Amino acid sequence: MGPEKLFNETTAHPPIAMEHASFAIGEPVVDRDQDGDPNTAIIVNCPPKTADEWTAYRDTTVADDNPGYPEDAPVAVAVYRDELAEFDPNWDDRDTPFSLSDLGEAGVSHYSFPAPRLRSIEQSETENGQREQREQREQREQRTYGEASTDSRDSAKASTSEELVVDDESNSDSQTESAVEPSAALVTLKEALADRGVDADIDADAETVTAEKLGVTYHVKPEGVIDGDGPHREQIERIVTEI
Repeated sequence: MGPEKLFNETTAHPPIAMEHASFAIGEPVVDRDQDGDPNTAIIVNCPPKTADEWTAYRDTTVADDNPGYPEDAPVAVAVYRDELAEFDPNWDDRDTPFSLSDLGEAGVSHYSFPAPRLRSIEQSETENGQREQREQREQREQRTYGEASTDSRDSAKASTSEELVVDDESNSDSQTESAVEPSAALVTLKEALADRGVDADIDADAETVTAEKLGVTYHVKPEGVIDGDGPHREQIERIVTEI
């Protein structure tokens, strides 16, 4: 069962607002129904229509051609990455929907899917590259905590030595404050963001996670996003809500 290419009835639509979007514009996805090593596609439009309302071919809807998915599933329109890069080399800097009529006039093949048929590469834990990135982050964190522990022990030894030559007041001033440990909720939040393909690190204050996606920085707490306004803010807020 292949993807449904959009013809004249749908290519005439202008860019659609994203209030009902199931994916973010520019989000890389793969087709769950494609066997083997599926080609990466890029979300270019998310029309506010359900699968039974959106025409795939001249006389069939997306729901008609995808009976294994809910008829009321949202629709996502995608273009395979290599073809989109030829049409717009700067596609990854864009966060607004592509005009389907412009794509059609340029001869760019674009396909409509029921959203559940697509899997976001950014959220997949099966990608080797993402797994390696996560492992590298964990190794960096272990080294950071290890260095912090070593510094703490060295400071404690220095304080002990000073106790032999200073009075009680100077001794209390030389003691090193305990390192602030992040809460379990904050660690869980950082791990959830990392698992969904969002670069995330716990701030030094151990109260906030700094997340970065496509060059946009967000400051996040377990209660929600406190700073950062970009195309992936809603995705990050959904992750916070889920955990």
